[in-house]
Amino acid sequence: GSPAGPETVSPEDALALMNKNMDILEGAIKEAAQQVRDGAHIIVTPEDGIYGWVFTREAIYPYLEDIPDPEVNWIPCTDPTRFFISSLVRNACHHILACPIP
Repeated sequence: GSPAGPETVSPEDALALMNKNMDILEGAIKEAAQQVRDGAHIIVTPEDGIYGWVFTREAIYPYLEDIPDPEVNWIPCTDPTRFFISSLVRNACHHILACPIP
């Protein structure tokens, strides 16, 4: 998808862009995993590939989410609606290095 601009967007628009980019990422990960006979061992995604890279502190806010409480028991690979990238790891390869942090 297109990189996000420096303007502030609604959380809904931010989520829509990230979902679009994650759909593209999913296709690329599945294709990469098929390129290696026994599956890919590691797939590296572009830095900031999920949401873009041109942001002010205020404009990045709609793209952020809370870090889960460490007291909550969760297994990311089994909950693709909340932890999409980790579920791709489980289904496509051993490791995905997703680089969303600027």
